[in-house]
Amino acid sequence: MTDSAMTLAAADLAGFAAAVAEARGVRPGDAAVFADVLVWAELRGLPSHGLEWLARYIGLMDRGEIDPAAEPVLEREAAAHFVLQARRALGSVAMMRAAREAAERSATAGVCIGGVRDMSHCGAIGRYAAWLAERGCAALVMVAGPPFMAYHGARVASLSTSPLAIAVPRAGGATLLLDMATSAIPFSRLRLAKARGERLPAGAAISAAGRATTDPEEAAIPLPIAGAKGAGLALMIEVLASLLMDNPIIAEFLDPAGDHHHRQNALVVALRPAAFGDPERFISALEQLIGSLRGLPRAEGFDAIRMPGERGDASEQALRVRGIDLPVPVWRELERLSARFGVAL
Repeated sequence: MTDSAMTLAAADLAGFAAAVAEARGVRPGDAAVFADVLVWAELRGLPSHGLEWLARYIGLMDRGEIDPAAEPVLEREAAAHFVLQARRALGSVAMMRAAREAAERSATAGVCIGGVRDMSHCGAIGRYAAWLAERGCAALVMVAGPPFMAYHGARVASLSTSPLAIAVPRAGGATLLLDMATSAIPFSRLRLAKARGERLPAGAAISAAGRATTDPEEAAIPLPIAGAKGAGLALMIEVLASLLMDNPIIAEFLDPAGDHHHRQNALVVALRPAAFGDPERFISALEQLIGSLRGLPRAEGFDAIRMPGERGDASEQALRVRGIDLPVPVWRELERLSARFGVAL
């Protein structure tokens, strides 16, 4: 341990997170899924969605916002679509169930569109898109949640940061993965910047009073990427993932008398390349496209032209060998959970 971090193996972190979840009442299989999603985020270089969330999830369980024992159920289903009612289950558990359903149904129907209603925060959504791509699907995942981001032209939190992930299988088992928020900076990064004293990029956030700021102590509300375009994209994700699923979130939160309980919804789309053409030709065309882009003249200051997900791939490869660095504040939270639940670190 250094003054700034403790380095641990991914397997040890996953084992600890799963044991804490089990001690709090999560079923063993679900606890393993929950831990996998947290550690995947750490490995991919997304600590804002990693182990620092473990204590937050436990807090949400303590407040009744998450039911650790909830088992999602299918409310509607057909050959190529379904709606999964999560019943306030852990978001990672509900999303992995939805990914499995989408993979299985698309194997027969060629395509599947699934909705998830009333789950908790589901973590890094790239995990679910990548999981589908690893099983031969082209995947689209979008998630709607409570308002943290300002709508374009507004000075209050009025939209979710509405993350979007798209993944497709590549040759040799690799994956092309885009995982992004519709905000200029994820809301979790505001907390991280404050904890580390890091200034924010210009145009990324506003204060609680609605003033533009780069000061992490003042920043309270993220702004959408590309102004009206990012806001419009976030709005449409709320429409498709929430309104279409008959579980509105934003309008309820903006109404002082509305339902303000913590929740997320999602839309999961799985497409089998064979349903649209020759899957081998698809992979070949994809690799040709990637090769063409890599060979373009590079702009000044760039040492390479990278594809979506490659930084995460490199991070995962390195951290599985070297171990994951946890900042001291996160380690202290894990120590508190260790003492509370009697789970050894």
